[in-house]
Amino acid sequence: MLSRGRILAPAVLAAAVGVLAVGCSQHGGQPVRRVPTTWGPGYRNVEELDAHSDLAVAGRFSRNLGEQTDGSGLTRTDFEFTVTAQLSDHRGDAAGARTVLVRQLGGKGVQYGDDTLFREGEDAVLFLQRFGPGQYTVIDGPNGRFGLSGPAGDEATVSPFNDGTARFSGTLGRLGALLARR
Repeated sequence: MLSRGRILAPAVLAAAVGVLAVGCSQHGGQPVRRVPTTWGPGYRNVEELDAHSDLAVAGRFSRNLGEQTDGSGLTRTDFEFTVTAQLSDHRGDAAGARTVLVRQLGGKGVQYGDDTLFREGEDAVLFLQRFGPGQYTVIDGPNGRFGLSGPAGDEATVSPFNDGTARFSGTLGRLGALLARR
């Protein structure tokens, strides 16, 4: 017959493992701590995103430039983003930019909200806010981020990143024409 201590020890250990797993997931086989995050206004459509952004571009994440953690504990990762199409430039200072630096909250071991870490080779449409010359963050967290797939150029398909992303579905050419009318 098992003593009470032998029965409770495995139950306490199982409960502790369950508590540690809450808020964690796997990314490339590595555990990722998820930090609950509220992103902001949650723009409903691409017109609202564009009205509040400095730059809207399509392209590919070409390099992970590294991560840093500031004094407050926030982890940020910088990426080089190769621009294949400039959809809008409200400040007028990114004309002809072939690459921009995109800074994202998060890193290899931490994810803020539902904003998964960008990946090298990932194609995207981004609505960006400038924080320095040639340096940007995605406006409204993952809501200013769209997937890009299919053929290159204007026929590429633009799709929402997640359920919370502003509504738009169609081609890159259609998105470009919509934003050009603004």
